Amino acid sequence: MLKRITENIYFIEDPYRAKPPRCHCLYVEDDLRVLIDSSSGPEIVNAIGPHGVDLLLTSHFHMDHTLNHNSFSGADIWVHSLDAPGVKSERKYIELLGFTKFGQEELGQEYVRLMNIQGCPVTGEFVDGQVLNLGKTEIEVVHLPGHSAGHCGFYFPQHDILYSADIDLSRRGPWYGGVSSDIDAFIASIRRIKDMQPSIIISSHLGVITDRIQKRIENYVDQIYLKDERLLQALKTPQTLDDMVNNHLFHEEAPRQLIRFYNFFEKAWISVHLERLERLSLVKREGQLYYRS
Repeated sequence: MLKRITENIYFIEDPYRAKPPRCHCLYVEDDLRVLIDSSSGPEIVNAIGPHGVDLLLTSHFHMDHTLNHNSFSGADIWVHSLDAPGVKSERKYIELLGFTKFGQEELGQEYVRLMNIQGCPVTGEFVDGQVLNLGKTEIEVVHLPGHSAGHCGFYFPQHDILYSADIDLSRRGPWYGGVSSDIDAFIASIRRIKDMQPSIIISSHLGVITDRIQKRIENYVDQIYLKDERLLQALKTPQTLDDMVNNHLFHEEAPRQLIRFYNFFEKAWISVHLERLERLSLVKREGQLYYRS
């Protein structure tokens, strides 16, 4: 499960291909022992436990990055200030995803119970550009908002390695299905990574990436524009938000037992696109109806 990348940095490969609610993680064994994210299943607790963790760096508040935080007692837990409330509190988690905004707080509470999401104490908050000296290893915090407001990556300047968290470069493209998501910020964050030109990217859901990085980044951001166009095509006929959700513009048909959750995230995802397209004056709204300008 632990795969050495450098003398002190280990890739923690999730045994189930890092499908949510799991992710790939990183571990740094140095004077200060650091774990970046924790949701590689219960296996991560067994793998890391004997080594110990002094500091747990959290890329963002989503449960597929925090589910085992409470298993590392004694470790300090740090996260960006904009995402800290969602790590500390189940109620804030529900708010940041948007269940409250859409009047579906009970569904949010059900989601929290189903996914076993538990708040945990946050003992520190980091900021963009902050450099952590672990001994032999340095980590620079890179604020990459868009997926969530406080989403961050972690850069190892001595090795030109970037843990990009959920700017994961997957073929399906970026995920931004929450009210703390922002597509324009996401695009800017993707461009920031492109400008950094790291030699190695560690994607929390794709793994270690060393080839075609620039091309992968271009393909990744293109998925946003393709969804813009899909939505604009749909809005040749005026529709309400619920109409668009029922037409499954972005998600495929969901399993019956999960349809309410899929529909919620579909609604959040579409609404974020609509906000962007309204700002660009490509979509207008009259009452509950949206239509293409």
